[in-house]
Amino acid sequence: MAYSPFALCVVVVVVCVLLSIMVASAYERAGYGFTLRSHVWKTCHPNVHHGWLLGFRIVAFLYCLSILIYDIVLWGPFIFEYYTQWSFTLLIVFFGVAICSSLKETRRHQQLDQSNMLSHNTQLLSGYPRTDEEEGAGGEASTVSPYLDPSEAADVDGRVLQILYQVALGSVFVTDVVYWTCIFPNYSFVDVVTMSMHGVNFILLIIEVALNNMVFFWFRGAYFFLYTAVFIFFTWIIHALGEKQWPYSFLDVSVNLAPLWYFCLCIVHFFAYFLVWFVMYLKTAYLKV
Repeated sequence: MAYSPFALCVVVVVVCVLLSIMVASAYERAGYGFTLRSHVWKTCHPNVHHGWLLGFRIVAFLYCLSILIYDIVLWGPFIFEYYTQWSFTLLIVFFGVAICSSLKETRRHQQLDQSNMLSHNTQLLSGYPRTDEEEGAGGEASTVSPYLDPSEAADVDGRVLQILYQVALGSVFVTDVVYWTCIFPNYSFVDVVTMSMHGVNFILLIIEVALNNMVFFWFRGAYFFLYTAVFIFFTWIIHALGEKQWPYSFLDVSVNLAPLWYFCLCIVHFFAYFLVWFVMYLKTAYLKV
């Protein structure tokens, strides 16, 4: 039987996809990865107003969107053959969803405050203030864990935001590391778009990490692997449709060492995500001090 590098590449990618689906589905079904409403729009620092986080997200979204539009106008839609544009687009989607979720949860919080204030004033005027028992049963002084209260669970957009957040962290890290270590030494031209997609993007995410209150769940790294797998399948399809040049030489499935390159790509993703997880672990440990 003739040796087929492409067949082995398919095996490597499909195995990673199946493992990722198994991990994600097992933990999601078990109820892990519970996301609170407060994770979506509040900051992790009690002295930093949530308005700063919302303002930053708006600025980051507008900046990244303008860079992507300029890139498309300059080079056309063919730029989406590259993982860099996929990663940068994902970052824009994350900030866009984050803005919508922040605005929605902020408005909801303001409405709850107004409702509680109105209820409190009504009770004072009626001469029957709430007792301590009533406060404990339904007020904000309740000691019941918010993780057990379904009303405190984030909506679908909040859970989607959590997944986008973790995938964006992994993809941006891999994109920037691969560019500066493998591509830049052989292609030293750097312009505003390049710096934005391989430097500013990382800085924006670091600021987001430093400000937000979002929890990092290790098992959702599976979505990061799935996202890259979708890009690989997309690359295979456009190559089969007639595109001769591969966006990255290590994705060329015709060379004998292609399966090894794809396996190394999986390993790089694993270690990259481990480093991201470690940074988030340090953040959590710092906030607990």
